[in-house]
Amino acid sequence: MQSALNVSRSLVRGRTPSEYRARLHPATAFTREWALRIMVLLLLALPPAGFGAAWAGKDPVGEKTHGAAPAFAPVIEHLAPESGKGHGYRLVYTVDVPADVMWRFKTDFGGDFFRTNRYIQHHRLIHRQKDRVITEEVYSHHPGVLFRWETVVHPLRFLLTFILLSPEKSGQRFHHGWIRLVPMGERTRVIHVAYFDFAGAFFWVHYPFRGGMREFLNYMARWEQETVVQLRSRYEDP
Repeated sequence: MQSALNVSRSLVRGRTPSEYRARLHPATAFTREWALRIMVLLLLALPPAGFGAAWAGKDPVGEKTHGAAPAFAPVIEHLAPESGKGHGYRLVYTVDVPADVMWRFKTDFGGDFFRTNRYIQHHRLIHRQKDRVITEEVYSHHPGVLFRWETVVHPLRFLLTFILLSPEKSGQRFHHGWIRLVPMGERTRVIHVAYFDFAGAFFWVHYPFRGGMREFLNYMARWEQETVVQLRSRYEDP
């Protein structure tokens, strides 16, 4: 109450609340200001109510994505790191094509459709030998940095496992995970799990705006939902 009265008096004398706070110890004012900002960012990064509904066996509410065929909203879940270090996530989304069509799309490592993704500046198939594939990519948020991935294909299980090769060259400590397709009749559920770490990863994971992990994963899932529907005829059986 007394503090509120002091602020009111400062306003009467022509001082703004910011000027009043500046009269406090500078370190105290700075700490309070940044503590408030961090609290707001963390609160905004928390998942909304009902975030885990899909994990109980119920699909999220269907919605359309930029005029494409109806698709289910992606669901993103933070995972505890496997080794106690780094971060993890599970991304789940549903696409409006059967599993065999989605599998051909996901394993078309030399496809030309990557250029339509706003986050992928460069994609190239380097090598493929039986079930092992090497690709390289450059992302718009890391211009000039080459990411080289090794993916192992498990067709009988609709499973892809991946790992970032030489992660230190990409500014990473590690990055690996897996992608599984779950047939659902005329639709397919995609489950993407990854574990990673790099300098600044904590802030990327919790940053709630464009450029943060949640927005990035949401875009990537919706891009796949739209793109595979547009290219369905290319990957259907002749």
